[in-house]
Amino acid sequence: MKSSIKRIGALLVCAVITTCLFTVSAANPLGGDINGDNAVNNKDLTRFFQYLSDWNVSVNTAVLDVNNDGKVNNKDLTRLFQYLSGWDVEVFPETICNHAVSEWVTTQEATTESPGQRQLICKRCGKALETEVIPVITMSKYEELEAGMLRLINEARAEEDLAPLTFDSARHPATDKRVQEITEVFSHTRPNGQAYYTALTELGLSYGYTCGENIAYFGYYDMNSDTTEGYTRLHNNFMNSESHKSNILNSSFTSVSLSFLISGGRLYVVQMFFG
Repeated sequence: MKSSIKRIGALLVCAVITTCLFTVSAANPLGGDINGDNAVNNKDLTRFFQYLSDWNVSVNTAVLDVNNDGKVNNKDLTRLFQYLSGWDVEVFPETICNHAVSEWVTTQEATTESPGQRQLICKRCGKALETEVIPVITMSKYEELEAGMLRLINEARAEEDLAPLTFDSARHPATDKRVQEITEVFSHTRPNGQAYYTALTELGLSYGYTCGENIAYFGYYDMNSDTTEGYTRLHNNFMNSESHKSNILNSSFTSVSLSFLISGGRLYVVQMFFG
């Protein structure tokens, strides 16, 4: 009986405190704000547990019935725990989302020409809490040369109604190896006397069902030279040679790896095609 009286007395005290100290919460109560500090977090979970354990603590009485079943008991404590743990449950009164569960979502991918964007989105209400700019993707000179030549290759294939080639990044180490080798011996035969495609198998890579290689270089080129001129000039040289052009326009090929190297005042390129 004393315990019940003490609890009722505590509730009366809390009601007075809520009226005096938490007038904003009383007028527009925030669901789950047990301690009345206008925030919903683990402090409220602790305060609720203390209250249900008959501790002499102050609570925001307007929000004790967390699950809105007309009772105040351990079920309300469980519901608050679930809410704070990110479960898809509501707390009463659900007037303001506490944005306790959120994640970063990329809303616009960055490219080499324009920045992207990502936002911290509340998983409960969907509100964007923060926004960050994703910087423009910067490319090295070699990456710019590769991207530019790939674009020209696919433009040439499109003119012949051929499917575009994807950039074969998995086999890129092999063309990196080959472009170094052609600065020593400019040939489809490697400096060790083996065929070009053994650069793939040597690295544990497959050349697929069919494989082809184009190689080229031109002089008077360094890191300060124009990138567009570099890949355009080499591409045009390939297209003006029937044997090299046939690789570029081969309908059996589905991917290509490209590697450039500036060495000795020359710009070298290796194209490897795969089907």
